[in-house]
Amino acid sequence: MTLEAAGPTELENAIREAVPTGNRDLAAACLVRLDSIGSEGRKLVHFSKSEVAEVMAGDDFLKAQEAFGLADLAFAQSELAEQEITGKSASANQKIKIGMMRAELETKLGKKLDTDGNVVEPEDDSVRYTGTVSISESNRRWFAENGTHGTGGTDG
Repeated sequence: MTLEAAGPTELENAIREAVPTGNRDLAAACLVRLDSIGSEGRKLVHFSKSEVAEVMAGDDFLKAQEAFGLADLAFAQSELAEQEITGKSASANQKIKIGMMRAELETKLGKKLDTDGNVVEPEDDSVRYTGTVSISESNRRWFAENGTHGTGGTDG
C-alpha cells in the first residue's frame, strides 16, 4: 500500500502496524500523510501526532522537547537583554512571562536553571524529564497491549 492516497482508516491501520513493530519509517510516513488530509480527516484517526511521536521516539522526543523549551527561553531572554542594552525598558509582562517560562521548564525538566537558562545538573542523576504528551486512555491501553518493541516508547 502506498500512503500517498491513504485515507484516515488506512492511516490508522498503518500506525497500528508501525507501533508494535517499531517501524519508525512507516510511522513517520503516516504522520506526514496525516498533515495533508485536513482537519476533518485527522479527527477520524484515533492517534494524535504527539502520541505516535512520543511512543515511537521515546527519549529522543523528550530530549527534543527539552531543547525547544530551552531555546524558547533563551530567545525570550535575549530579546529582553537587547531591550535593556538599547535603553528601552522591558515591560513587567515580559519579565513575568520569562519567569513563568523558566518555572514551567524547570518543572518539566525536573531540573533547576541558572539565571542564563542553563541546566544546573542535580546531584542525583536519576531526575529526568517529566513532561509528557497527554495520551488518551484508549490509546494508552492499545500501546500497552501492543508494545513498542524496543523503540524507546513510554509505558505509562
